[in-house]
Amino acid sequence: MSAKRFTNVSLKKKSSNPIKSQEKWLSENAVIGNLEGNWENIYHLPFLCTTETKLRVFQFKFLHRRVATNDFLHKIGLREVDYCSFCDDATETLVHLLWYCNYTQTFWKNSFQWISQNLTLTNGSFSPTLCLGLTDCIFNLLLHYFPFLLLDTIYTPAD
Repeated sequence: MSAKRFTNVSLKKKSSNPIKSQEKWLSENAVIGNLEGNWENIYHLPFLCTTETKLRVFQFKFLHRRVATNDFLHKIGLREVDYCSFCDDATETLVHLLWYCNYTQTFWKNSFQWISQNLTLTNGSFSPTLCLGLTDCIFNLLLHYFPFLLLDTIYTPAD
């Protein structure tokens, strides 16, 4: 069996049963709504949006819930507190950081205003879920690209 065929078969087997990170996203119904996307398409989306390896890696980490938040760093003893780095009001989980933080809410509001003034959306909708790639819909690929570019700059230490 060729390596490419083996990979495709392995992906199909894995994508048919939700893995732990998928189950966690699905449990966040209040945040992402009723996510019924095809996970294989969701995982493929970064490859349609960019050729930038750092952005693909970041989206991979995000989709697999492997972005090191203060909550995780506190649990493994690398941070003294688990509070959000931006608002300092709540535990910094991935969901808090990207949806509930006051600073994030301002970011999404400003992004929506800028996008609605400068871009024509083909379906007329914009949401953090769409931008963050938690959808298998491939229209408006720019919307999937720019938040990861911004988030990557936040989480990448300066050289």
